Amino acid sequence: MSDLTKNVVAVKISKLDATRRQLVTAIRLYFANADSVSTHTLAAAAFEILRDLDAHGPNTGTLFDHAERYIKPEYVDVFYKKLRKPQNFFKHADNDPEDILEFYPTGAVAILWAAIEKYYELTKEEFLELVAFRIWIIIRNPNILLSPYRDQVERLDLASDFSVDMRQQFFEAFSTAHARGFAQRLRSTS
Repeated sequence: MSDLTKNVVAVKISKLDATRRQLVTAIRLYFANADSVSTHTLAAAAFEILRDLDAHGPNTGTLFDHAERYIKPEYVDVFYKKLRKPQNFFKHADNDPEDILEFYPTGAVAILWAAIEKYYELTKEEFLELVAFRIWIIIRNPNILLSPYRDQVERLDLASDFSVDMRQQFFEAFSTAHARGFAQRLRSTS
């Protein structure tokens, strides 16, 4: 045993626990307007694990495999193109050590969305950050989402209160509302 591990207690972490932790951190970074590369990297790591778990379990695919269920056809190609390049760029430098990425931070939003949807499908577990992110997506994108997602926007009291640059304020308000039972009321309207 090395000196580095001599007095350290090991922690056992399942794949789902790892993804939950990555998602919670990525979503909190997103709402805090924090580093978008870190947000994207954590979201992509969680998504990859969830995609692999899906392949070993229900094998129902991911949001990316069924984008047409959620997104209007004219937006599907744009959606796919923004996904993979940053993820690989942030992980590897073996083939392109001098390359520069033109990075669009909104790609993290798509990966986070896909990851939380798969996480929920596999676990049926909702947590504050997951629900807040879902609601934020619905509020911010009513024009590209299909029903029933678009219809939920009209039922949300928070819909008109927060502009696109008010993520942090939204998350704070949502956290307070969630503590008061907002999530339960939302579930009963969907």
